[in-house]
Amino acid sequence: MTDAAAPLIFHIGYPKTATTFLQHQIFSNPALGLALGGGNLSRAHLFDKLVLDDGYQFDAAATAQILRDLEAPQRAAGLTPIWSDETLTGDCIRQVYNGNAIAQRITGMGVPVKIIITVREQQSLCMASWREYVKGGGAQPFERFIGTGHEPMSFTPLLQPEHLMYHRAVDFYADQIGAENVLVLPQELLKSDPAMFFARLGAFVGRDLSKAPSTSVDNKSEGPFAINVRRWLNYLAPPKTGQTSRPLRARLVPRIIGLADRLTPEAVDQRMRSAIKARIAARFDGLFTDSNRQLEAFCGIPLGPLGYAT
Repeated sequence: MTDAAAPLIFHIGYPKTATTFLQHQIFSNPALGLALGGGNLSRAHLFDKLVLDDGYQFDAAATAQILRDLEAPQRAAGLTPIWSDETLTGDCIRQVYNGNAIAQRITGMGVPVKIIITVREQQSLCMASWREYVKGGGAQPFERFIGTGHEPMSFTPLLQPEHLMYHRAVDFYADQIGAENVLVLPQELLKSDPAMFFARLGAFVGRDLSKAPSTSVDNKSEGPFAINVRRWLNYLAPPKTGQTSRPLRARLVPRIIGLADRLTPEAVDQRMRSAIKARIAARFDGLFTDSNRQLEAFCGIPLGPLGYAT
């Protein structure tokens, strides 16, 4: 297949689905025959061309050619370029729900494309997103983040549950470019069956990934009590615009958070963690069952054993 006929391959998210691991250890690993499209500034190029570009002036054909030109050095080196940014499905952590608009840009470029979508069980993703939201400077309470399901018209929670109905994005791409050009991989498969995860990914991108490194151990996250302390600090002394911390805040906040995390008894964190999980379970009860069944039928991977509501 000539470079001109080779598809542009996009990994589009979702956030908090082992995307950093994939970008740093798989998609940019020349030993596996892979490289990030456009090199070290891959994500900057991708964001600039597909997200920030003014919709009124967006030129699909020109964008496709720019991406082709940017990935030419990787192809010349015998590598398969992967364009990866986990927020191309939207970013619930920052309340940006532009996945469909970006999907229309990607599928409307007039060139062959292939799409990789990584997903994560919704309740687990909600918990991880809440932590990331607060770490990023968020100060709204958990109730505002997750919502109640009974908000007045035009008011929505920060995390819109429809965003976690993964089948919608999958179906859109499959309808536009063909189901054979869309790959869905649950993050949980990395731990339960990494050989299957990499066999499916390798077959999709045309590379042998049987020697891909195992996923790195997850970093220990702050406990629920420390996260709540951080949220209050965000409220009382918010970061500057653009999430740039004030010098005093930059010095004090990590110390306060670290102290809170070290001194909080595990039993306290466990009670808070259980309470949050119970609230998430009650909020999402029955919301994702139908979506997950459709997703399971598409990807052919039993999702129930991986923790998904089916």
